Amino acid sequence: MLDVTILDNSVIFDIETVPIAPSYEDLRTDNPAVFEAFEYCCKFTNKDASISCEDYFQKQASFNPEYAKVCCFSFGKLHLDDNGKDYEIETRSYYGPDEIKILKQVAKLLEKANKMNFHIGGHNVKNFDNPFLIKRYIINGMPVPEILWVGNKKPWELKVLDSKELWKSGSWTQNTSMVEIALTLGLQSPKNIMDGGDVRKEYWENEAYEKIAKYCEGDVKATMEILLRLTDWFYGKR
Repeated sequence: MLDVTILDNSVIFDIETVPIAPSYEDLRTDNPAVFEAFEYCCKFTNKDASISCEDYFQKQASFNPEYAKVCCFSFGKLHLDDNGKDYEIETRSYYGPDEIKILKQVAKLLEKANKMNFHIGGHNVKNFDNPFLIKRYIINGMPVPEILWVGNKKPWELKVLDSKELWKSGSWTQNTSMVEIALTLGLQSPKNIMDGGDVRKEYWENEAYEKIAKYCEGDVKATMEILLRLTDWFYGKR
């Protein structure tokens, strides 16, 4: 099973993302080049003719770093007590309307983690969070933190814990959500405040940045609890 000392020396994180413009028309006005790119994307990836490009933008843009930005980065650190029988999870967030500021804060954190030889991790982090962050750094003309970069690294050189990948236990087909895993393990659902589909509205219409951060921190705590249950320490050393 997972060595708890690796988890003890890891930064577990989650990101929330929103379209770079509040609406399709705003994108057309504010960033014509990206608007043209999205129209091209819509033409070739939207398979449902009943959904307009405007609706497609509202539903899908948040998941694509070409058309979305990071509005929150939450991270957690596990603290084992001195006797090694109990633990505490500490969380923090960088959030708000200034993506550049968030990315600079994240870079500083990850550079420190890299120097300390820490791992990073999250739920589905290899498939979504890491690639999204890498591309947003590049799009914004910023260097990618070394610990995120995967381009020329061998698989065993990657210091990434992915709870979704670990839960699959070698399966190529199983695709279980964080909520399903959490509830199955008797944990509280991390979606009790809001759901990922609400982030765009809370950000652009309500400017509820702190609410988004609280929601994101809930995902981090759930991920860490799941990872803990994948360690032998949780069952045999408590």
